[in-house]
Amino acid sequence: MTVVSIQQQEFRTKFDEFWNWYPLKKGKPKARALFDKITSDGGLSTRTLCKDSGTYLDIHLEATPDELIDGAEKLFRSLIPPNQYTPDTTYCPHPTTWLNQGRWEDE
Repeated sequence: MTVVSIQQQEFRTKFDEFWNWYPLKKGKPKARALFDKITSDGGLSTRTLCKDSGTYLDIHLEATPDELIDGAEKLFRSLIPPNQYTPDTTYCPHPTTWLNQGRWEDE
């Protein structure tokens, strides 16, 4: 029998809510790991390539689960064409890309 803490259950519920909103269902295990790191105490420090200069930038990603869920919902709604009910995921980033780039902060 596996014992799951209340905190672990809450995380799973929050991630599942994020996953339900995210329009492109690819790479769930990696997305779950990033979600966990970004929402944990201290967040996630990583590097990203600046295409303009060709150099790497150090970035720090930190958010609450609700901020990531809200961002995923916003993305989902932005991809729904007029008079349609489902999002067009043609140009939707993979969830791991979206999380690694801090895209929940996009306008």
